[in-house]
Amino acid sequence: MKPISAASGKANGGRAAAGKGVVFGLLERDGRAYTKIVESVSAEGLMQYIQVKTCKGSVYFTDAFRRYQSLRL
Repeated sequence: MKPISAASGKANGGRAAAGKGVVFGLLERDGRAYTKIVESVSAEGLMQYIQVKTCKGSVYFTDAFRRYQSLRL
């Protein structure tokens, strides 16, 4: 088992430790939050969920996860 780095907090060199699920979330300025357990963090899958929960022209603030680079709704 690869140890978790104190600097990165990552194990196994990926986004999540083996055997754990991934939760994707959206937070609106008015405080409403939407979360979803996702099987895959593919750009297509994430974009489908974002399109369902947001309006065209919305402003998005994200981290540097590369799957968000295609966020042009």
